[in-house]
Amino acid sequence: MQTEDPHYRVFGSGRHQYLLNPTQPEAVLQSFEKRHGISLPEGYRRFLTQVGDGGAGPWYGLFSLEQTLEGNNLRRPFPEVNTNVHRFRGKRPGILTLCEYGCGIYFYLVVRGEAYGTIWQVEDSYFERVAPSFESWYGQWVEMLRLKAQPILANERRIASIQVGMSLDEVIRLYGKSEKWHVQFEGLTTQFTLDEDERILRIIDHCIW
Repeated sequence: MQTEDPHYRVFGSGRHQYLLNPTQPEAVLQSFEKRHGISLPEGYRRFLTQVGDGGAGPWYGLFSLEQTLEGNNLRRPFPEVNTNVHRFRGKRPGILTLCEYGCGIYFYLVVRGEAYGTIWQVEDSYFERVAPSFESWYGQWVEMLRLKAQPILANERRIASIQVGMSLDEVIRLYGKSEKWHVQFEGLTTQFTLDEDERILRIIDHCIW
């Protein structure tokens, strides 16, 4: 993706830049498990030992294994749940923090309790299960890059000729149609502000999804 997105237009990519941290040896994972009295889910374990200890991943990227501990209590189990949605307050039990979405939203991996191995999204005290496993959750992000981000990035070339000073009529002649403040192609939006003569005064780019 670095080649397709050299300017880090995909949301969060400017932080991780599609780079992975070095992998961890099995001995480090065993020491981590012994220290906290847990067993890491197999899919996450394979990622740490074969792919990378954090870095490129959903939203702002994956935390390293040690960073996943912050604010969590691994000695207590994640509460038993009968539905996909759960609420509780206090220190977060039985989970590792995988990554940050922004606006106070994070994603967690359950490592102790009935929901072991599942992925949850949390905003404040509101928890929602979003994937059955780490590999499924990470795979969803890879598929989003392939099916959504890459085509949108390719479409950016179609609107690269929009320039400050161009009239709205010129934009319409180039692209067939335009709303008053933006041109949109298959999910990619470039907004612009117009002066009193309906010429582009400023172009506003937005992160992809």
